[in-house]
Amino acid sequence: MAPDVRELKGLRALVTGGTKGIRHAIAGRLNESGATVHMSPSSFRQHFRALTGLSPLQYQKHCAYRKRGN
Repeated sequence: MAPDVRELKGLRALVTGGTKGIRHAIAGRLNESGATVHMSPSSFRQHFRALTGLSPLQYQKHCAYRKRGN
């Protein structure tokens, strides 16, 4: 039986190593169930790079460069 989407609303979860495998699936399920999911800095960087193709610092530099109109 699927959990109610609001079942974990307002709760926080910390998932370490949640970039692949079972931990990634668990983090996704917690998020779908309404929990606020936090991850370690290394996991964040891996997810960020997968989405943008850049590290967070590279992305900030890219945004600053574009903002200057270059």
